[in-house]
Amino acid sequence: MDIRRISLGFFCGIVLTALCPVLSAQAAPKPASKTYHCYRLRQKNELFGDCTVYACPQALKIVFDSGKWMNIAQAPDWELYVLNPREKVCSHTPLNKWKANSLMLGSINDSVASRPFMTDETQKIAGLTAVKMVQGVRTAAGVSRTGSCFWVARDVKLPDQIYHVMCGNSLVQQLHRMPLRIHLNARNVATSLDTTACSQVDLPASFFAVPKDFKVSPHPEDVLNTGVMDVVKDMTSF
Repeated sequence: MDIRRISLGFFCGIVLTALCPVLSAQAAPKPASKTYHCYRLRQKNELFGDCTVYACPQALKIVFDSGKWMNIAQAPDWELYVLNPREKVCSHTPLNKWKANSLMLGSINDSVASRPFMTDETQKIAGLTAVKMVQGVRTAAGVSRTGSCFWVARDVKLPDQIYHVMCGNSLVQQLHRMPLRIHLNARNVATSLDTTACSQVDLPASFFAVPKDFKVSPHPEDVLNTGVMDVVKDMTSF
């Protein structure tokens, strides 16, 4: 028996056994990163500043050009995070406890008779078909307009929570549609929201994650220190 041949074979066996896990790991394909197909909208918001909206069935992110704040919410719970990127601080709340709920209801007449309803009028806004909603009274002869009007996306179908946040950022009640253009019956603001561009993009799920280095504050005023309340007071005469 050749001792050297046995020793060499034994040595090769040990090396191959050690290398197998490494080779398997190298050969195994990396799992594909999760991506979301999103609407990306550019909107001129006369109340809180121009912004870019990223919306999809799984998540929402609104980035304001000022760099002072943004919104993030994700399925399944849709907890709303309001972030101040400059200060790296954020606050979060369930949507049903969001302070904007009371602000948007306080800024308009929310009686049943004047709640917005759909009309047959349509137009194209940033490439999307928009249908007109009016705040007024429906009569046998048609519509008696008494308040604001809203152009909403006819064919975009997204979770209602996304519309909730977008409407709240324009201080209007929940329209259950994506707002594209808003004409307010307000003292100092005529067109409070206008969509100037829309496209569809694929983004990694991580794009909608709340940054880990942000400090979470229980006080929303630590985040919204950007003059937002001055805008609200000016509009509503609070």
